[in-house]
Amino acid sequence: MAFSDVSAENPLLSWAKDGLFFCDTYVVTRVSWVCRELRPVTMVVDIWKPRLQKLCHFWSLRCLEKCWREQYLRLHRPRWDGVYVGQCQYLHKVRPGSSLTYKGSCVWVSYRRYIRLFPPNEDGELRALVLQDAAPMDMALSLLMSSDIACPSVFGRGKESKSHLERKIAVASYDFHLGHVRLKYNNDNGQCNLTLKVAHSKKGYFSEQLNWVDYTLSRPGEDVTCFDLGRNEWGDPRNPSCDHFPPFVLHRSNNPSAMVTVEMRARDKVQDLKIKAHEQLSVWTRLCNELGEQEELPPLKNCRLSRKVDEGRLPEFLEDRKRLGQCGLENGDELQLAADVPHEAMESRPRLPSTVDEETDMISPIVTLMVTHHLGEVNIEARRSETVLSVKKRSLEQLEVWCRFTDVCNDGNDAIAALPPLEASKLYASGSGDGVLIPQPLEDRSTLAQCGLQAGAKLFLRAT
Repeated sequence: MAFSDVSAENPLLSWAKDGLFFCDTYVVTRVSWVCRELRPVTMVVDIWKPRLQKLCHFWSLRCLEKCWREQYLRLHRPRWDGVYVGQCQYLHKVRPGSSLTYKGSCVWVSYRRYIRLFPPNEDGELRALVLQDAAPMDMALSLLMSSDIACPSVFGRGKESKSHLERKIAVASYDFHLGHVRLKYNNDNGQCNLTLKVAHSKKGYFSEQLNWVDYTLSRPGEDVTCFDLGRNEWGDPRNPSCDHFPPFVLHRSNNPSAMVTVEMRARDKVQDLKIKAHEQLSVWTRLCNELGEQEELPPLKNCRLSRKVDEGRLPEFLEDRKRLGQCGLENGDELQLAADVPHEAMESRPRLPSTVDEETDMISPIVTLMVTHHLGEVNIEARRSETVLSVKKRSLEQLEVWCRFTDVCNDGNDAIAALPPLEASKLYASGSGDGVLIPQPLEDRSTLAQCGLQAGAKLFLRAT
C-alpha cells in the first residue's frame, strides 16, 4: 500500500494561484463555489483590482481603494455577456363572430423585446442589436448570440437571403452616462431613441436589469413623438391588462446548466420521473443561487419533460400520465426539463376575465372600500377584479399599524391582541343581513365584482 505525501500542495491550488489571473470573471466566480479550498484564492485583491480599475476607467466611474470584489460586482454598468429580454403582453379583444374556434371575448398576446450590447469595436464604437418579435425566445436568443451576428462585418441592413427574424434586427449605437444607457437606431418609422437605467434585478444578480426611462421617435420635419411608458411612480404598469414596456432582464448563454441521472423502471410514469428530476435539480439551483449564478428553477407544476432537441426547435413534451415504456424511452436516453409556460410570465400575468362585466372591470379605475372593526376603520383601494382575501389581508395590515399607534398613545394598552388572525376572520358586506337571518360572510376566493361591491362600499371585519 502506497501512502501519499499529505504535506504536498494540492495541484489544483497551485494552478489557481496563477491560472485564475487569466480567467474571466465568470470562471473565477464559479470556481469560488465549486471548490471550497479555492474560495480564498478567488478573493485576493490582485485578481479583482485590475479588473475594477479597467472597468471604472472605461465607463468613467468612481473607484474606491477597498472591497475590490464587492465594488466590481455592485457597480451599475452595461453587461456584454448576454441578451436583455423584456416580456411584453397585452389583452386583445376578440370581436364576436370573428373566430369559429375561440369562444372568449379577449385573448392575451405576448411578445418580447431584445437588446444585446457589444463591447467597443476596433474604432471604439459601441454597437447594439435591437429586436422586437413574438417568435419563441429560444430561437431569438440563439440568433442574437450566434457568432455570425456578432461579427462586425454583418453590421448593417439585413439581406434578402437572411431569415425573416434576422431581417428584423436593428443595429443601434449606444453610450452609458450616469447609470443610463442611451440607444439610437433607425427603422422604417424614423429614428428611435431609448433611455434605460441599469439596475440589479434582485439579490445576487448584478446589473442584470434595464428599466425604461424615456422612449421617443423623431422624423425629419416633424415634432418628436414621446411614447407613454404606462408606468406608475413605483415602476409597475398602470393598466394590468397592457404592459408594452416591461423591464429588460439579462439572459446569459453561459448559465451553468445541470444534468442529473435518475433511475426508473419502464412501468413508472413520466410524472414520477419529473418529480425526482425536479428534486435533484432544485438542490443544484439552491447551490448556484447563493452567488447569483443560476436562473430560478420553474415550479414543478409548470415543468414538462421532453426529449432533447436541437437549438431553435420546439420541444415535444411527454404526457405525465404515460409510462416510460409507452413513450419509447430506453436506458441512457437524455431528456430535458423545460417550462411549458414561462413561470415568471404566469406569475405576473393577470387572470383572463370570464365575463364581459369582469373584462370591463379589469380596465376600470380603482375603487375605495371602507373596512370597519371595533378597533377602528381603514380605507382600502382595490380593483373590482381583486379577491376578498386580498382586501382582508391589507385591512388587517393597516389595522395592525393603527393598533400599534393607539397602544403608544394609550400607555401600552395591548389593542393589537384583539385583532383576529387572517385565517380566523371574515369580511361581511353592509346590509348583507335582514335583521332576522345571520349575514353570510363574503367568500375569500370571490372577486369584488362577483360580490357586487361598488366604490364606497362598507365592509365589516369580524372573527369567526
